[in-house]
Amino acid sequence: MQSNRKNLLRKPIEYQLDWIPGVRISSIREDLDAIEKLGATHINIKYGPSHGDDAYCDIDAVCERLETDEEYAERLAKLKFREDMRKESELSQLKKLRLKYNQ
Repeated sequence: MQSNRKNLLRKPIEYQLDWIPGVRISSIREDLDAIEKLGATHINIKYGPSHGDDAYCDIDAVCERLETDEEYAERLAKLKFREDMRKESELSQLKKLRLKYNQ
């Protein structure tokens, strides 16, 4: 089934965000400027319990954008090709089964 909508693409930004409790606001601003220049649009923060009483916090930056017209057309062409190949394979199998069981 083909999608008639563009997909949202997410690309991680290679940049270390070491924001620990007590980090200076000026450091966060510098990091934000740097990751924006690299194309970041969002920051993901994941946290939860770890071993014992410890907790973890992962912070990373990503770029989220819609597919371009070219990427969209290419994805749809690939989907159509795969669907056509699947259909061809199924029809070939059907032909073999008919020959086998109609004798």
